[in-house]
Amino acid sequence: MRLRGSYTVEAAAVMGIVLMALCILLQTALGWKEDTVGIMKLHETVEYMRYHKDLSSLSVPEYRIQVSENGKKVSGQYLGNKRTVRIEHDLYEPEEFIRMISLIVE
Repeated sequence: MRLRGSYTVEAAAVMGIVLMALCILLQTALGWKEDTVGIMKLHETVEYMRYHKDLSSLSVPEYRIQVSENGKKVSGQYLGNKRTVRIEHDLYEPEEFIRMISLIVE
């Protein structure tokens, strides 16, 4: 004997699974977006510190970023939800770059 509501019950179960999968995908995508924006902000902050020698450290609390200068290096760290990213660059020294280029030209 067939019941009249069987398609409705099956459709409700399938829609529940589909909506749960969509929610998980959206949550994952938003987490990736947050990490990507944080890493891009870290790059921007490290580059800012490379060219402004009057600062010794800088932090961006909204993105959990710490950037500091130690000697001839600028290092920064981003603490994300699933990642921790560290970047280290030399300070901007145009005279050193010109010396290196003059060696290549000769």
